[in-house]
Amino acid sequence: MSPRCRRTLILLCFLVSVTITVDGETKANQSNNTNYLTNHDPIEITSDEDFLAFPGSGTYEDPYLIENYNITSSTSFGIHITSTTKHFLIRNCYIDI
Repeated sequence: MSPRCRRTLILLCFLVSVTITVDGETKANQSNNTNYLTNHDPIEITSDEDFLAFPGSGTYEDPYLIENYNITSSTSFGIHITSTTKHFLIRNCYIDI
C-alpha cells in the first residue's frame, strides 16, 4: 500500500466471543477472563503522531502495537484510527462498549 494511502479503522465490539479474520488468518476469543489485560481509555488516533504513545516504529517490519488492553467506553468506539500512513497491529484487546 502506498504511503499516501489513508486508512480508517473503527473497532466496535459488543460480544465477549469475537472471531476476527485478518489477512486470511482467523482468530477467536472465547475467554471472559480479562484480568491479565491493562485497563485503558478508548484509543483515538487521527494522525501518525498519535501512535507515538505505543511501542514500534510504524514500519512493516516493526508496526506500532496496540495490545493487551481492556478498554471500556461510553462512546461509540473502543479503538478509532483514521488519517494515518503507518503500519500498526491490534491484538489481544477486549473492548466493552
